[in-house]
Amino acid sequence: MSYILDALKKSEKERALGSVPTLGAAEHFQERSVPMRWFLLTVICLIVAILSGGAWMLWSSRPGPGSVAGSDAASILPATVPSTEETQAPSTPAGEATVVQADPVPIAKVDDSIRARIPEVEINVLSYSEDVSKRFVMIGQNIFKEGEEVVEGLVISEIRNTDVIFGFDGIRFMMEP
Repeated sequence: MSYILDALKKSEKERALGSVPTLGAAEHFQERSVPMRWFLLTVICLIVAILSGGAWMLWSSRPGPGSVAGSDAASILPATVPSTEETQAPSTPAGEATVVQADPVPIAKVDDSIRARIPEVEINVLSYSEDVSKRFVMIGQNIFKEGEEVVEGLVISEIRNTDVIFGFDGIRFMMEP
């Protein structure tokens, strides 16, 4: 019996295709528009998500205030004449003094010619903890802890709450993420 009823409804719909829409046709249209509305809403949300993800990737890829220009990691010379705060390494023979900087200086205060020789480093994430073993920084896609070498000669001396102190050839400088 239901096959006959379905066939009658189908033939009625086919006959109504060429005529002016009725209230029954309006109901049928509203039934179809709801799924279409959800489909359009889903597509719009996906486009917004893709655009915001692309904007975030573009924003995070640009160098920040903590990045250092230059790619030559040959050597870094002291920017100033050694002060009384700087000490002499105890293992050096008499007459050959090696300067070890006591207090780190901000990277912005390092002489431009010296800063140009520092390899480019951008701190993406800084995670500080009272427990030294839990502190880490993320540089590029790699995670480093205190005492580890980022690039040849550039070592993380200390991870502090708001900045990281790097050491390179006896010079200590700090950078913020």
